[in-house]
Amino acid sequence: GLFTRSPSADFVEYDAPELDYSFAHPKKWLVLRNRLRAGAIASDFDTQDKASVEVLKRWADTEATWDIDIEAMIGAFVAPSDNANEGDSKLYAPPMRAVKISAESDAVARFSFESETTTRSGYDVRRSNFGEVVRKGSKLYGICVSGRTDLLTPEKRVTFEAIVDSFVVN
Repeated sequence: GLFTRSPSADFVEYDAPELDYSFAHPKKWLVLRNRLRAGAIASDFDTQDKASVEVLKRWADTEATWDIDIEAMIGAFVAPSDNANEGDSKLYAPPMRAVKISAESDAVARFSFESETTTRSGYDVRRSNFGEVVRKGSKLYGICVSGRTDLLTPEKRVTFEAIVDSFVVN
C-alpha cells in the first residue's frame, strides 16, 4: 500500500502470521478465507460491498507490462473460480482498454474499472472496482474493492480507497 491515508477507528486489520499480506476493512465487514487458492474476501453482505485479495503466480517475466499482470488479476477478481459462469448467472471482465492503470513504481500499480454481472434472475448489475497489484518475486498480490455503481457515494469511495491504501505485502 501507499499509506496515503490512515484507516479510521471504524476499521480493523486483517492479518495473520501465515499470510504474506494485510489490509484494513470496516469493522462490520465479515472476512472469509478463499478456499480455492490463497486470498481472502471481506464483505458487507447487506450492501454487497467487498474487498477481495488474490495471490497469483506471475505468468510473465519481470519485463512484462502492467497490462499483462493486471489482466490476470482482474480475471481472478471478476470470475474467481473456473465455474463462475456456470448456471444462470454470468460475470463479465472488462476489456483492458476500459481499465484505468496508474503505475506507482515497477512493483506497484493501481487500477480501476467497471464490471457487469447478469444475475440468475436476469438483472444486470454494474460494479465499480478499485484496486492495487503488487509484484513480489514470482507472485502477484492484488486487492480489489468493489460496490454497486448505482450505490457508490463519495463517502463510500473514500472508504474503498482507504482499504486499497491499507494493503501491505510483507
